[in-house]
Amino acid sequence: MKLVCAWCNIVMEQGDPDHVSHGMCFKCYGRLLQWEDTVDRTMPLVPAYGRDYQNVKQVADAWKADKDFLIADQDSPWYNKPANRSDLLAAKECTRVAIRYHSKKRVAILEVK
Repeated sequence: MKLVCAWCNIVMEQGDPDHVSHGMCFKCYGRLLQWEDTVDRTMPLVPAYGRDYQNVKQVADAWKADKDFLIADQDSPWYNKPANRSDLLAAKECTRVAIRYHSKKRVAILEVK
Protein backbone atom coordinates (compact mmCIF):
# COMPACT_ATOMS: atom_id res chain seq x y z
CA MET A 1 0.00 0.00 0.00
CA LYS A 2 1.26 3.46 -0.94
CA LEU A 3 0.99 6.19 1.75
CA VAL A 4 0.44 9.78 0.56
CA CYS A 5 0.13 13.04 2.52
CA ALA A 6 -3.47 14.22 2.09
CA TRP A 7 -2.34 17.86 2.40
CA CYS A 8 0.64 18.17 0.05
CA ASN A 9 0.47 14.85 -1.89
CA ILE A 10 4.05 13.87 -1.10
CA VAL A 11 4.60 10.10 -1.11
CA MET A 12 5.49 9.14 2.44
CA GLU A 13 5.79 5.41 1.87
CA GLN A 14 6.17 3.50 -1.39
CA GLY A 15 3.94 0.52 -2.03
CA ASP A 16 1.31 -0.94 -4.30
CA PRO A 17 0.09 2.00 -6.46
CA ASP A 18 -3.33 0.36 -6.78
CA HIS A 19 -3.88 0.68 -3.02
CA VAL A 20 -3.37 4.20 -1.67
CA SER A 21 -3.91 5.43 1.86
CA HIS A 22 -3.64 9.01 3.09
CA GLY A 23 -2.11 10.55 6.17
CA MET A 24 -0.21 13.71 7.08
CA CYS A 25 3.54 14.23 6.69
CA PHE A 26 5.64 15.81 9.45
CA LYS A 27 6.07 19.07 7.52
CA CYS A 28 2.30 19.55 7.12
CA TYR A 29 1.71 18.48 10.72
CA GLY A 30 4.12 21.21 11.86
CA ARG A 31 2.27 23.76 9.75
CA LEU A 32 -1.04 22.63 11.25
CA LEU A 33 0.29 23.09 14.79
CA GLN A 34 1.52 26.60 13.94
CA TRP A 35 -1.85 27.44 12.37
CA GLU A 36 -3.78 26.12 15.39
CA ASP A 37 -1.88 28.52 17.65
CA THR A 38 -3.18 31.47 15.65
CA VAL A 39 -6.79 30.32 15.32
CA ASP A 40 -9.41 32.40 17.03
CA ARG A 41 -10.65 30.27 19.91
CA THR A 42 -14.12 31.69 20.43
CA MET A 43 -16.67 29.30 21.96
CA PRO A 44 -20.30 29.91 20.95
CA LEU A 45 -22.72 29.69 23.88
CA VAL A 46 -26.44 30.14 24.51
CA PRO A 47 -28.17 30.70 27.86
CA ALA A 48 -29.07 27.47 29.69
CA TYR A 49 -32.25 26.41 31.48
CA GLY A 50 -34.56 28.67 29.45
CA ARG A 51 -32.82 31.87 30.48
CA ASP A 52 -32.58 34.84 28.17
CA TYR A 53 -30.91 38.21 28.60
CA GLN A 54 -32.05 41.54 27.19
CA ASN A 55 -28.72 43.39 27.03
CA VAL A 56 -24.96 42.93 27.16
CA LYS A 57 -24.74 44.01 30.80
CA GLN A 58 -27.10 41.19 31.84
CA VAL A 59 -25.04 38.70 29.81
CA ALA A 60 -21.76 39.93 31.32
CA ASP A 61 -23.20 39.85 34.85
CA ALA A 62 -24.42 36.26 34.35
CA TRP A 63 -21.03 35.27 32.94
CA LYS A 64 -19.18 36.81 35.89
CA ALA A 65 -21.65 35.16 38.31
CA ASP A 66 -20.67 31.75 36.83
CA LYS A 67 -24.14 30.99 35.45
CA ASP A 68 -24.37 27.99 33.13
CA PHE A 69 -24.59 28.35 29.37
CA LEU A 70 -24.94 25.65 26.73
CA ILE A 71 -22.09 25.03 24.31
CA ALA A 72 -23.43 25.79 20.84
CA ASP A 73 -20.47 24.54 18.81
CA GLN A 74 -21.82 21.58 16.83
CA ASP A 75 -18.28 20.34 16.15
CA SER A 76 -17.47 20.17 19.84
CA PRO A 77 -17.79 16.90 21.78
CA TRP A 78 -19.46 19.04 24.46
CA TYR A 79 -22.17 20.34 22.12
CA ASN A 80 -25.34 21.25 24.04
CA LYS A 81 -23.67 20.52 27.39
CA PRO A 82 -23.71 23.12 30.18
CA ALA A 83 -20.55 25.09 30.92
CA ASN A 84 -19.75 28.21 32.90
CA ARG A 85 -16.87 30.64 33.17
CA SER A 86 -14.98 28.47 35.68
CA ASP A 87 -15.33 25.39 33.47
CA LEU A 88 -13.96 27.13 30.41
CA LEU A 89 -11.12 28.76 32.35
CA ALA A 90 -10.05 25.35 33.67
CA ALA A 91 -10.38 23.62 30.29
CA LYS A 92 -8.35 26.31 28.47
CA GLU A 93 -10.31 25.49 25.30
CA CYS A 94 -11.08 29.06 24.31
CA THR A 95 -10.00 32.65 24.83
CA ARG A 96 -13.38 34.25 24.20
CA VAL A 97 -17.05 33.34 24.22
CA ALA A 98 -19.78 34.48 21.86
CA ILE A 99 -23.00 34.40 23.86
CA ARG A 100 -26.32 34.70 22.05
CA TYR A 101 -29.01 36.69 23.86
CA HIS A 102 -32.27 38.61 23.24
CA SER A 103 -34.05 35.53 21.81
CA LYS A 104 -30.72 34.51 20.19
CA LYS A 105 -30.87 37.55 17.88
CA ARG A 106 -27.79 39.31 19.30
CA VAL A 107 -24.30 38.23 20.29
CA ALA A 108 -22.06 39.40 23.12
CA ILE A 109 -18.33 38.66 22.81
CA LEU A 110 -16.65 38.29 26.21
CA GLU A 111 -13.11 37.38 27.21
CA VAL A 112 -12.58 34.15 29.16
CA LYS A 113 -10.60 35.40 32.16
